[in-house]
Amino acid sequence: MRNACIRLACCAFAWMSSFAAGGEEEPRFEPIPEEQYPALVFVQEDIKADAPDRSSLMVATFVGDKPTVQKVMTAQNVKAVQLSDAVFLLEADQYPKDRALWSQAHFLVNFHTGSSVLLSRSKSRDKLVHLQCLLSMPNNDEAIILRYGQGTEESTLIHVDLKTLETTPRYTLPRIDATREFHGPHIKISPDFRLIAAMVRREQREPRTASRRSSFSLRVLDLETMKATELDDKVMVEISPASSFGYGTPPFEWINAQDILYQHMIPEDVEEGRFRHKAQYVLQCVNVKSKKITEWDRRRLPLTLAGGDIRRDWLTGELRYQDFIVDTRSHKVIPYRPCYSVKLGSGSTEIRFRDKVLHQHKGGYSYAQGCISHSREQFAYFVRFDNKAGTPTVFAKIRDMKQQVVVTEVPFYTTLLTWIEDTSNLRKKQPNNWMKSDE
Repeated sequence: MRNACIRLACCAFAWMSSFAAGGEEEPRFEPIPEEQYPALVFVQEDIKADAPDRSSLMVATFVGDKPTVQKVMTAQNVKAVQLSDAVFLLEADQYPKDRALWSQAHFLVNFHTGSSVLLSRSKSRDKLVHLQCLLSMPNNDEAIILRYGQGTEESTLIHVDLKTLETTPRYTLPRIDATREFHGPHIKISPDFRLIAAMVRREQREPRTASRRSSFSLRVLDLETMKATELDDKVMVEISPASSFGYGTPPFEWINAQDILYQHMIPEDVEEGRFRHKAQYVLQCVNVKSKKITEWDRRRLPLTLAGGDIRRDWLTGELRYQDFIVDTRSHKVIPYRPCYSVKLGSGSTEIRFRDKVLHQHKGGYSYAQGCISHSREQFAYFVRFDNKAGTPTVFAKIRDMKQQVVVTEVPFYTTLLTWIEDTSNLRKKQPNNWMKSDE
């Protein structure tokens, strides 16, 4: 009976979607029934296609071991950010040679219901309006999106109801001296939507030698009073000498409505003419009310290209720092042990999932990317060979499959984004409620 329902749902799973250059027609999104979860979301690139149709957002669903791949949206450049199990912020860009004809559109889409909202449509390079989700909280069915860019005189924080896709402007940030450091995608908002934080670069004090150090200040802005407060004006960061970035940025993340976790680095002397590949990293937490700074962890780690990484998985609550999981209750970091690995060696590729080898390739140029679901039960990977070795291919292995299957062979390149699945049980198992202050 369940298979029959799935077959009927497959017939209804059809898409009619394109975002033509300069066009005003909005894409239509059909729902993905729950019976077809999990679904794989990826972006497919075809350099042989006309520029307006070069990038396509794709969704693959599975009935048994048979995948069905559908094209959701096409543009010159397509981006997608997952806000909850089935709600996404989509961006479609067109960049013709005439910069006055550049266009950008943003949509909120609920793939479970098929409902969608056009958030923004802007034209010309000098008047583009960008949207970025600063924070999503699926347990509360709400998110905050930042609206900014050359096409607007002020930045706006927009509240999103993830159930209805209703949007409500919450705060505006005028371009005044008090707020000038808090415009742009580098800011992060507290879980109670009252404060935004930013790492502000200070004057570079270190000469451009073997050391690639920069100094930053961690600051917060009260959205009610528009008053800025400096929390730590001596945050250091150092990046690898091999990095092409001019300077790195210390990563940070709100862990509740009152505390910010951030990375500091302790400068070490470097002998002239020598390069260092590791440095002393310090994981610190500051309380925005008391300004008290507490050290959580200290260890030597490899230098990174951009400065480091701290990020929260909105759907599971998991907090990652570099290659560690952070327990905000015990203030400890635990090594992250992924259930898959992608190893690219000299002329060889090996991909494992749950200690089982899914793919091995020797000889010829290859590129590989893996994508694990939030539940860690579904896995997909993309492999691109040289022209003689094989066709670029997406594979998948979901929990009900005995063997992996070919999802699709692609014309050029694919970026695997995420999986759509039911994560409600995962959110119930969160070790602590990160939306509230730890006591």
